[in-house]
Amino acid sequence: MNTLVATAAANEFENWDVLQRFLPEGWEEQAKLCGAMRRARYIKSPEAVLRILLLHLANGCSLAETAARAQVAGLGSISAVGVFKRLRAAGSWLRAYSGRCGHPIPLDVGT
Repeated sequence: MNTLVATAAANEFENWDVLQRFLPEGWEEQAKLCGAMRRARYIKSPEAVLRILLLHLANGCSLAETAARAQVAGLGSISAVGVFKRLRAAGSWLRAYSGRCGHPIPLDVGT
């Protein structure tokens, strides 16, 4: 395993602990209601979905790099196309939370 990727994966876990404190109550249930978590085949939880999407959105990773980092971090096995499909399905879920921060972010992923 590449040392740089392993270090990045470790940093993701530290950042997640901090970020999780800012998420509103019921955010995991909202993932299911908004369609971001329709089925749990290879990605088992709304937490894993959000973390994978944030790898892509916040870090500026490509879809392929996001998929690789997700697997290294133990978030699940997903392809680049799978990341794209999860991102597209999570559009309303992510927009709801971006609006709560007071700074809505327009997300156009083909929905």
